[in-house]
Amino acid sequence: MQHVRRAAQLIRSIAASGTGVILVTHDLSTVRALADRIVVLSLGRVAYNASARHLSADQLWGLMASGTLASAGQ
Repeated sequence: MQHVRRAAQLIRSIAASGTGVILVTHDLSTVRALADRIVVLSLGRVAYNASARHLSADQLWGLMASGTLASAGQ
């Protein structure tokens, strides 16, 4: 897990300098810990593109599974 901590520190450092960082992952704990904005792609289309603050963990799981926010609990 040391490599995960190092990667998270590097991402935070780069972002703090004002450089945008694109992180592609299915690890939701990492997403929720590091993301300011979340983009979910489903079958080649954007299913969600907004602030990470407005999306619960359950909604994020639902978006990833179904591609729709309505199915994610809203």
